[in-house]
Amino acid sequence: MPGRLMNCCRYALILGAFTGCAVKAKTQETGRVPIILPARDDMTLKNSRAQPPGSFPLELAKPILALQQAGYYQVEVTPPNGREPVVAPLRDDPRWCQDKGNRTLEIVNQTRVNVRELSGLARTRMKGRDTLVAVGDHDRTIALLPVRDNFAAGDAAICLGSEPDPSVMTQHSEWEAGACDGRGRSFIGREDPPVVIVIEPRGRGRIATIGLKVEGTGDLAALWHTNASARVEGLILLVNGHLLVTKQSHPPALMEFAPAGAAAEGIRPDLWLGPEQEFPLPGKGDPDFFLVKHWVLAEAGELDDLSELATDRNGQLYLLSGKSQRIARVTLPLDTEDGAFHLARIWDLPGSLAKPEGLVIGADGGPLVGLDIKGPHANLYRLSPLYR
Repeated sequence: MPGRLMNCCRYALILGAFTGCAVKAKTQETGRVPIILPARDDMTLKNSRAQPPGSFPLELAKPILALQQAGYYQVEVTPPNGREPVVAPLRDDPRWCQDKGNRTLEIVNQTRVNVRELSGLARTRMKGRDTLVAVGDHDRTIALLPVRDNFAAGDAAICLGSEPDPSVMTQHSEWEAGACDGRGRSFIGREDPPVVIVIEPRGRGRIATIGLKVEGTGDLAALWHTNASARVEGLILLVNGHLLVTKQSHPPALMEFAPAGAAAEGIRPDLWLGPEQEFPLPGKGDPDFFLVKHWVLAEAGELDDLSELATDRNGQLYLLSGKSQRIARVTLPLDTEDGAFHLARIWDLPGSLAKPEGLVIGADGGPLVGLDIKGPHANLYRLSPLYR
């Protein structure tokens, strides 16, 4: 038996002895491995996708993670009342499994958004309607598109953006990321200088500019200040008033920024800002947020850069790599004691998508990918679902 499988089985058997439940693993010729795991009366796996993330007993978390990392494809749970084992097929379900090898996504639909060099996407609700928000790194405009059938539908409402410094209005916007809160405010990540510009609903004016500060004398601080084009590429708002930002490269990293005096809290699904929630800005004026924690990409050879990040309805976190033309799911949570983050699953983009930089995960699990291109070409694509 391979050493990795032996270790997982040994770990599962030890856990079973500790919890008083039988745990065993076996290999099938089909390439799938059913795992018999302990269950409780409050755990049902007849439809694994109906289970909210984190609803499984804590004592199962570590063995399931270990079995996933070993490449297992499905789980069998034997209920304690002696009923037939319940099989949870894990293939293509991002909360459970990792496929052996990458799956190439397919193009389902495409359209043209009137934004030059589309570089950031976000999804929100405005006046009770799902809305797609698109920003670009050339013009200071924000496109608001109604969403129907998990794709942009109808004409875009184009809003004029604002800059904190009028002297840069003659330059390209360098807007690289977008996010929205429940009040309809847009949060635009700018690379140079590294800031987040907060704009009123429908672009009526600038509310504040959040400076992103990286202090210290370490390598990351030096690279943050010297590599202006590899900074704010993705942005997610957190309910605790912190920001999750992607550093594109040198090195690719996830960064937690917080108001002055706040401590790092890590990254986990319950911190995502909900569609009806307001992001808590600290007071009036233009505050500075400071780097309180960062995680570098452990599998650096899998993604050459980090172009965007997005969450799905199940609370999972995804990354888009423009250079590698891949989407990857991040293993959560990210603890404040960790120094790196890991990739749980990778999908390849269709080779025809040039310069992908915007990412939203639709309600059906299908990615919406924006292209940083010019000209009268399609720049927004809906792809086949990541999971079914």
